[in-house]
Amino acid sequence: MKKYRRWIIEGMIFVIIMISFSIVLDIVNHDFRWDNMLKRTVVWLIGGVVYSFVMYFAYKISLNKLKNDS
Repeated sequence: MKKYRRWIIEGMIFVIIMISFSIVLDIVNHDFRWDNMLKRTVVWLIGGVVYSFVMYFAYKISLNKLKNDS
């Protein structure tokens, strides 16, 4: 689990940044509503976890490729 922790934290940072930009965009367009926040947060959390695992596996594949090339 320790290997995944760094990538999970990176994914959650991604979630915070994307939710912030999404809120700012809604405020600028005068379309911000609190009732959409729960759905939006859940979707971005799922997206952050998927992002974490994709980045972890991409990093793992690139490390294996570097080891095999050496």
